[in-house]
Amino acid sequence: MGERFLADIEASIAHVENFDFGGGEAPGARPPASPEGAAADRRVRAVVDLNKDGPWGRRVARFKQTMAKACETRMDQIERELGKALPTRPISMLAKKGARGVAKLVAPPEEAMLDRARGGLAFIADLRPCADKAGYGSSRNKFLEKLNAYLDPYIDDVLHVARTGDGGDPALAMQYLAVAASFIAYTRDDKTAEIVRRRAAAAVAA
Repeated sequence: MGERFLADIEASIAHVENFDFGGGEAPGARPPASPEGAAADRRVRAVVDLNKDGPWGRRVARFKQTMAKACETRMDQIERELGKALPTRPISMLAKKGARGVAKLVAPPEEAMLDRARGGLAFIADLRPCADKAGYGSSRNKFLEKLNAYLDPYIDDVLHVARTGDGGDPALAMQYLAVAASFIAYTRDDKTAEIVRRRAAAAVAA
């Protein structure tokens, strides 16, 4: 029985390493939930418990480290998916590589890109209950800081366009603003997302 359980943990690690962000969040799930994040949560909790009392100490500790590495690797990929879903353009041709651009509002959001971003964001959101115990709580917080550092100025950009029409199409800006609000619910909370939506409504009414 113990060997089967450890094999199940190993299979869950492989799943976290290889699942496709394109699956999006779990259908109808709210608060955000992804099968992959839930799997990581369950398995890490099991590993932590086994590490205290089980007879397979070394193997369990190795599984814990491997799961942590797998989760950190997947979290590191989310910023790229976010950038594809909410694209930006350089402020000028002379902008330094890596410098923050402004919202690129030339076409409606692409659903496939949105699904990939949602899948990644749901995953990192669902790691919250187990991240600290699993040893990557600090890494998760740093990844969330990077995601919010992308979202916060992006939201300001599209709000400006929605209010003024300066820098793009206000109708497109509103579409991307709705997407950004839904994304920030994963990286922060529903309350923050609702504040963004109220700011959007105020921009339209102005």
